Amino acid sequence: MKKILIIDANNDFRVIFCKIIDQFKNNIKVFESSSNMGGLEVFKQEHPDIVFLDINLNDIEGDKMQHKIKVCYPDCKIIMLTPFKSAGFDRWYKTDEIEEFIDRDNLAENLMPLISKYL
Repeated sequence: MKKILIIDANNDFRVIFCKIIDQFKNNIKVFESSSNMGGLEVFKQEHPDIVFLDINLNDIEGDKMQHKIKVCYPDCKIIMLTPFKSAGFDRWYKTDEIEEFIDRDNLAENLMPLISKYL
C-alpha cells in the first residue's frame, strides 16, 4: 500500500484533499497533520511515499521541513501546496528536495495525475 502525508493547517482543506483521493481508492493510505512538528512525527512513524506540504507553515525553526524529511527518507517525494499558481514559487522556493508545486485552486484536476506521476 502506498502512503501519502498531507501537512496543512486548514482542516477543511485536508478533508477535501482526502475526499479527492478516496474517490480513486488506488491502494493509497492518507495520513494528516495540521503542523510541521506533528507531520514530522507522523512521517517518522509511517514513512510515506509522498508528502504534500503547505508552503506557509512555519512551526519548525532551523532547517526547512523538506530538508528534515529528505534526511530521514531521501526517496520521499515532496510536493509543496501553494495558495495560487505563480512562477514566483518556483523561483524563490524550488530546491532539489522539492519535486513540484501544486496550487489549491487547481487541486481537484491536478492531484491524481500528480500522485500517479510519483507513486
